[in-house]
Amino acid sequence: MKTTIKKLKIFVLIFLSNTLLYSQGLSKADIQATKELDAAIVKMHTEGQLQIPKVICAEPIKSLLYPSTNHFSFNYLIGGIRNYEKQVNAFEKIDKGNFASSFDKLIQKYEPGSSYLNFLKNTAEVNLGALNENEKKELREIYSTLHSFSRGIPIVFVEENMGACYVELRIIMKLTKVDSPFVYWSFASRVVENCNCKKDPDRKIKSLKYEYTSNAKGVLTSKKISFEEPKNIKFELLQEVCCPSKTETPKETALEINPTENISLPNQTIGGSIGAGFEQDFEETSFCLGAEYLYNATDVGDGALFIGGNIGVETTSFMDFNNTQFNIGPTVQLFSPITPSGETHMTNGINGNYIFGTNDNNGSKDDFSGFNIGLNTGLNVPLSDNVSISLIVPIVTHTSLTFTSQDGPGEFKADETSILINKNNPAKLGLRIGF
Repeated sequence: MKTTIKKLKIFVLIFLSNTLLYSQGLSKADIQATKELDAAIVKMHTEGQLQIPKVICAEPIKSLLYPSTNHFSFNYLIGGIRNYEKQVNAFEKIDKGNFASSFDKLIQKYEPGSSYLNFLKNTAEVNLGALNENEKKELREIYSTLHSFSRGIPIVFVEENMGACYVELRIIMKLTKVDSPFVYWSFASRVVENCNCKKDPDRKIKSLKYEYTSNAKGVLTSKKISFEEPKNIKFELLQEVCCPSKTETPKETALEINPTENISLPNQTIGGSIGAGFEQDFEETSFCLGAEYLYNATDVGDGALFIGGNIGVETTSFMDFNNTQFNIGPTVQLFSPITPSGETHMTNGINGNYIFGTNDNNGSKDDFSGFNIGLNTGLNVPLSDNVSISLIVPIVTHTSLTFTSQDGPGEFKADETSILINKNNPAKLGLRIGF
């Protein structure tokens, strides 16, 4: 397997509160800072690769090191900091006090992660009531840009289709501490590789997710920006999925129910959801709460087929009419990747439920029970490695219920087929936890 990736297209994503970043006109000292930053990232990769396991998926691994990030990328970062410095120093409402400039005051008094109120009181030392609306807006932008350093700045984004693989690299730097005149940064390079084993029969590794991390001390003032050599360099293999064994026959694969090989999908998920449906110009409203369990049964193309079950409770109200119903039943969901990285999925599925509950129509109550079966579609969007947001929207649903009056003998049956969202078929927004 080729693990050293060459000729990658590098796209720089620097988000400093929508500030346009330039690299023109950098001083020699600032150009040196870009080289120091590049050297820090390269050293993190170089020393981090020494911690790589010798074998992954029974394949010897010599290196997962990417080529130099090319310090051209970091010219825009340093240029952006200098543009931000100009914006801060031009804002006359910040008194620089004993500091060399207003910029130096903000950097050296800033507490990473602090709130806007803390920023106003302890960093900028500005009375918000003395500012007009434009000044308030500009000061908020100044805070947002500074705060983005402590949230983490994505300084490099690399993506490329390499034969049977899609490769993605993100480098993020984060301001973790200020100890005037020094600042402390953390760096993280996260790499995701998703490969198609069918297109490359000799491949043994289907998917990898790994990360290089380090910390570095530096200086950030109006006179100097610098980065020292990184410390605490670590390599962590976050996730690995191997290609199927060549000894597996199609028959054996079809009979077995195994977790999918897709790196972005867990073996199992549990989750909860809330939902709403409407009719009669939104006057007749239903709300629901539900729980879900899904088991990653098998690969289907580049996606995966999940089987599991749902349980939920739903209430509907309209004038003097109230309905409460409970449902429980199986579900089958097909997850199909819709982004190049394969992490965001469209879901399409079928579900069935046993239903029971009570209608209360101005004191006249009916018990009911029956079933429904329906088709649905939706999305599964990851928030982290093991947590994702789900959206489920009904397409078509058939419901069959038998009603029995609590006031006396007699019953009747009702069948209904509905399309898309209504009071009996709410859309659901949920949270899934994988394991």
